[in-house]
Formats: sequence, C-alpha cells, structure tokens
Amino acid sequence: MRATSPTIGAWETFTIESSGGGVIRHGEPIALRTSSGAFVVAENGGDGNVMANGTFRAAWETFTLLYVTPHGSDVAAPGLPLGRAASENIP
Repeated sequence: MRATSPTIGAWETFTIESSGGGVIRHGEPIALRTSSGAFVVAENGGDGNVMANGTFRAAWETFTLLYVTPHGSDVAAPGLPLGRAASENIP
C-alpha cells in the first residue's frame, strides 16, 4: 500500500470495522475497508505486502487497533478518521 497523496480523498479514506460493533477500544481486533468495499490485507499473515484487495474479512484482514495517548489510557474515538485521531493524541 502506498501513502503518497498530498490530499485526503475517497482513495485515502478507510472505514474501521469491529466485529462487535459499538465503541472501538484499545487492543480490539478491527478491519479496514476501503471506499470501494475491499478490505486491507496483510499478505502472508503480515510477512508480505499490505494491500487493499481483500474480498472478505479473515485473519489476514484483521488488525489490532492500538491508541497512542499521552497517558496510555483506554480511549475511544468514534467518528474520527484514523489519521485525525492519531494526530490529536500526540502531545
């Protein structure tokens, strides 16, 4: 996966999906879905390329979400784009 665009558009936007729904907590398994509906995939179980071509959610399409906060607290950030949530939590 390449992150080279100077602007944020549909191709640079992902939906974070949790298996349980509701508030997403630190350490929870999540999937990232693209605007076209494909899942982000860690090929070979994380030992290969990161692509956005998964057609369904399975182990290679599942990631662990870790929030980086100044105090290491369990923080939920519903409704914020991933990049914005990460940048707002940096001291």
